[in-house]
Amino acid sequence: MGKIHIKAGDSVSLVTEEIQWSVVELEASQLYELVLERQVVQGRNPYTLQANALFRADENGKIQPAEVAPLRGSYSEADSMGLFWSMGKKDTEAIGPSLVHANKVDPHCYTLTLVQAGVKLDSVKLRRQWYPEQIKRLPVHDAGLIGTYFFEEGISKPTIMVVGGSEGGVYEYVAAALASEGFHTFAIGYFGVEGKPDRLEGIDLSIVDQAVKWIKQRSETTEKIGIHGTSRGGEFALWSSVYVDDLAACVALNGMRYSMAGIVPWSSDKRLPPAWVYNGQTLPYLTPENPVEAALLCKQLFSEGKNPFKIWYDALYEYLHTYPQAKIPIERTNKPTLLLAGRDDGMFSAEQMNDVEHNPHIHQQLFAEAGHEMGIPYLPIFATVFHGGRRRETARASIVSWKRTVQFFQRHLKNEP
Repeated sequence: MGKIHIKAGDSVSLVTEEIQWSVVELEASQLYELVLERQVVQGRNPYTLQANALFRADENGKIQPAEVAPLRGSYSEADSMGLFWSMGKKDTEAIGPSLVHANKVDPHCYTLTLVQAGVKLDSVKLRRQWYPEQIKRLPVHDAGLIGTYFFEEGISKPTIMVVGGSEGGVYEYVAAALASEGFHTFAIGYFGVEGKPDRLEGIDLSIVDQAVKWIKQRSETTEKIGIHGTSRGGEFALWSSVYVDDLAACVALNGMRYSMAGIVPWSSDKRLPPAWVYNGQTLPYLTPENPVEAALLCKQLFSEGKNPFKIWYDALYEYLHTYPQAKIPIERTNKPTLLLAGRDDGMFSAEQMNDVEHNPHIHQQLFAEAGHEMGIPYLPIFATVFHGGRRRETARASIVSWKRTVQFFQRHLKNEP
């Protein structure tokens, strides 16, 4: 007795889509547990993600997670996707051999299991895809460009460039998900990839001019090109919007509208390097002068497993009166610009670092109690001391901010209302 019912078509869905599901044919008023698991095999240390929720069946023998909160579990309010964003690492040994070379955006495969008193009653498989089958994924190693291009052959669409933050590499996740929303996308690696710097230091944003040229040579793209940057990549995106005329719209997610120093180990060095240059010219930043006392404190905190990042960026911000040009001049471009951040971001003071002028082209939304993981909806939220935020609020903010991002690019790259 007991069956998991998935709405037709939802057993295979996009990562950004909500699944409609319920449990039927249960004994009225009895307790049942639902367990969601996914094996993460990409990388060198495979592990299992798991979430669970205990429900009491209603008088009709049903459980409807979208309408009823669990009695206990990994989340606490009615939410059809609560099991997805509340997943955490299962405390078990490695699950098997790793797939080091798996694509970052391979589908996520889940098992949803119905259990009563330790007895498995039903189980279903769910497949969550980053992009639909008609979208092609093309690795790019061309004329100094390293990245991944997501496109639909023979269909004319605007293109969005995508850059990540301090993790380096090619940030495919946002690019793949945006490709599902009616755009071609180009995720660009600017450090931490072959032929590029090893760390975020002295990055020459002329790579964007190269990428624009590459995009314009593609027959399927329109003239409209946007850019999306996450975390420190938000600075990359904002500066690029200032300097590259061909960029028509910009979104900065979980980032700062101030240009910060390059990422180097905290030390007693007197000088800090720039993060960004353009055609060989250093862009203003906070700050060439290393606040040594703060740097050494941050180094100590980090070694103790504590979060030093807000302290660090606040210390750099103190130099704004000396280097006011470090405030990225997005208002002078008259380009549509959207800044999104969580008010409880663990990396920096979101309100302070995202202050904007009253300008009809600049839009901003800050989300209460959301942290640095805000972004693509329905992915696991961990809300660690480094990320900040609350899990439920960050999950909800991800849904709203994603919809706003898509609508923003649709309006300014496709002229849709």
